[in-house]
Amino acid sequence: MKAAILILTNKSPLILKRLIHALDDCRFDIFVHVDAKSHLEDFCFPTYSLQHSRLFILPNRIKAYWGDISLSDAMIHLYRYALSKGTYQWFITLSGEDYPIQSNQTICDTLLQQHEDSILMYPCTPPRCRGYWFHKIPNKLLTRSIRKALSILGIRKKPYLTVNGEKWTVCHASQWHALTKESVLHLLSVYDRHPVIRRYFRFSHAPDEMVIPTILYNTPPYPEYAPTHFHASPLSFEAMACIHFLKYQPQKNTTVKILDESAYHEIISSQKLFVRKVQTGISDALLDRLDAFRNGG
Repeated sequence: MKAAILILTNKSPLILKRLIHALDDCRFDIFVHVDAKSHLEDFCFPTYSLQHSRLFILPNRIKAYWGDISLSDAMIHLYRYALSKGTYQWFITLSGEDYPIQSNQTICDTLLQQHEDSILMYPCTPPRCRGYWFHKIPNKLLTRSIRKALSILGIRKKPYLTVNGEKWTVCHASQWHALTKESVLHLLSVYDRHPVIRRYFRFSHAPDEMVIPTILYNTPPYPEYAPTHFHASPLSFEAMACIHFLKYQPQKNTTVKILDESAYHEIISSQKLFVRKVQTGISDALLDRLDAFRNGG
């Protein structure tokens, strides 16, 4: 098996370096997109000493903004670049603040045994997909004023996407997942044939969580795809992240909690492949214990 590890990052260079070295394995090639707003030299990539994986730092970096279509653009860029550099059976998407829970052998075995994408998706509720959002505008008061004016005027997007005269259900899923080569080739083909997809999501909130599942839901790569990946009702954020263990901060369901050593037993009991999110100075002891667990300790 050969997998492409696709990483989106904009900070935490020490965690990123530790993550990449943990995944240094002949079965993985690693592709990193560093936000164009960040300084590439801060990550010190020339100091890396990988023994098995090939490491690619993407050129033509994109300025990525939280909640904006630019994050979806960066992920599509990662998929395309990886496809141009090798033949991979799996494509695993991570952030630069993730870390493996299981050994590299277990990660590979898990993907091989299931023979299908690790992604869970469900239809979006109308408020999520109908509103207009402007995350690139730094002035939050201005963006709130614009959105309020659009609301008063009754300007809304349709709660569905129209492609070639067909109504597509808008769907939601975790940005962090594992897709097979067949699914990646399929979604890029559909995305390229239908520019209306990006136009619809251009001013959506967090389209990085909607573009891919909307394509896979409405044009399944193969007939038996639907039953195992689709849910009729919303899932919790924790349940949606089917390959990640994560927690959301209480009363802040859009903020992922930074985890420390106190979460260790819950993390390893989850049987997930990766944990999110970790930071230097908070998660160091947790990562040391995860390293020991991954090595059979």
